[in-house]
Amino acid sequence: MKVELNGVSLSLFQGAKVKHALLAYDEEVYRQVVEEKAVVVDPFGNEVELSGALDPSFSYTVKDR
Repeated sequence: MKVELNGVSLSLFQGAKVKHALLAYDEEVYRQVVEEKAVVVDPFGNEVELSGALDPSFSYTVKDR
């Protein structure tokens, strides 16, 4: 499946979680989210957990806390 994270299109396996998208995007960004220095939000501004499901129709953004 394809998802968008920070404007970058990522090809991931079906059933991938937010964690997998972050690791495919940038391991340092993943670490920032794990350390709670940043957060992943959906198009509506809702925070998404690392174990959260991805929706291919959404565009996700990483924001600093």
